[in-house]
Amino acid sequence: MGAADYNINADLTTAGPLKLSSIMLGTGSGNSFQPKLQFKDEPEITVQFEIYGALADLQKAKAALELAANPDATDPISVIQFKVGGSSEPDHFTATGTLPISQLAPGDYVVRATMGVEGQPPGRVVRTLRKVK
Repeated sequence: MGAADYNINADLTTAGPLKLSSIMLGTGSGNSFQPKLQFKDEPEITVQFEIYGALADLQKAKAALELAANPDATDPISVIQFKVGGSSEPDHFTATGTLPISQLAPGDYVVRATMGVEGQPPGRVVRTLRKVK
């Protein structure tokens, strides 16, 4: 048990007609998601963020979840598609994905979620992933 003080950014990032929240990293999935600030022996991490906008716009969006060495890396370590689930609000969705990290050496990496609708600038949200010994 313990506590951690951690600043979060509650601003939303624009992705065409959609808005993206900041990324949360943790373990588990669904109702068992447990946020974490650093990782050690976990074989994978769970990534979650919120999407706000019309379902029709979301269905036209192209999206990817990447693990990279740094925010500007052009060659990501891994790329996956994330799953999008709805909520009780018609314009609120939760994006969830799982990234393998067991082969990563200790250090700092970034998780990037990029989403865009054709003909409009994409949005990108980034979170640092810290793997320790």
